[in-house]
Amino acid sequence: MPSFPEADSRPVDHAGHRASDPGSVGGRIRSGVATGGGAGKRGPGRLGTGPVDGRLPGSGLPGRRLLIVHPVWWFAPPAILKGWVDRVLVDGVALRQPADGPPEGTLSGRRALVVQTFNADRMVDKVVFGSLSRRFWRRAVFFSVGIKKTSYFPVYSASNLDGDQLHCIEERLQRTVEAFVSQLK
Repeated sequence: MPSFPEADSRPVDHAGHRASDPGSVGGRIRSGVATGGGAGKRGPGRLGTGPVDGRLPGSGLPGRRLLIVHPVWWFAPPAILKGWVDRVLVDGVALRQPADGPPEGTLSGRRALVVQTFNADRMVDKVVFGSLSRRFWRRAVFFSVGIKKTSYFPVYSASNLDGDQLHCIEERLQRTVEAFVSQLK
């Protein structure tokens, strides 16, 4: 079987420069999945180990909220995050598969916030592709597992943001996450 050298899979900007971290915006917003909001729990939640072993910390899917942060590649989440969905949001954890009939979501009452970074601008995402990445989460993932209360925080043209724009986005994101967490107290 042929062997291929490890490729540099970091995205390339319009000038041909490699990004330092494909899941970051200006090195400040990182990809990840966090859960939290269980009874008596404080703080932003715990980072899910998903791609490593297919489980979230604790038993089942703890907490009442799910915060997902990811770059959008080809108008969808990265494959590793889709793999996390396939391995973690499964029968017995996020849905119940009866012997006959469609699956039933078991995560009703939980909320989700998805933070997405795009190299594309808003017009390309919304008009040309019909918010495909947002629809992936809302219709394919959250609907299937019973999560109806969802919020989205898109960051468009992420590779073209200047310092002032990034600062404004960080402040808005902080307010959004604080509001998301406070709704669950």
